[in-house]
Amino acid sequence: MPTTPAQPSETQLPAAQHETEQPNTSPEPQPQPQAQPKAAHPLRSRNFILLVAGQGISLFGNMMLRFAMSMWVLDETGSATAFASILAISFVPMILGAPFGGVLADRMNRRTLMVILDAASAVTVALALV
Repeated sequence: MPTTPAQPSETQLPAAQHETEQPNTSPEPQPQPQAQPKAAHPLRSRNFILLVAGQGISLFGNMMLRFAMSMWVLDETGSATAFASILAISFVPMILGAPFGGVLADRMNRRTLMVILDAASAVTVALALV
């Protein structure tokens, strides 16, 4: 004679299962989740790519300027000590200004801050070349 698996009766089910099996008797229909339109990936937007490219070019130009100024000092003086000193001193403003820059970046509009600092950098470079 074939045996059938025993079905648990309602009295054998745990109490938590009794609570979850009760039918939904609320007259209100449940809201359906709306599908959100997929936004374009922010790192692939044209503005972000232009920003990163511009900052990369600016940083490269700044590093080239530091090195070129140090090389000019080496060429004019012939002193490796003066060359190394100028190269090392060129990093001091960045080291000292970084904590203040972080505070400013947290408190100001970043776009405005970048424009102001890039303009100040351009003025400084122009004054150094005169």
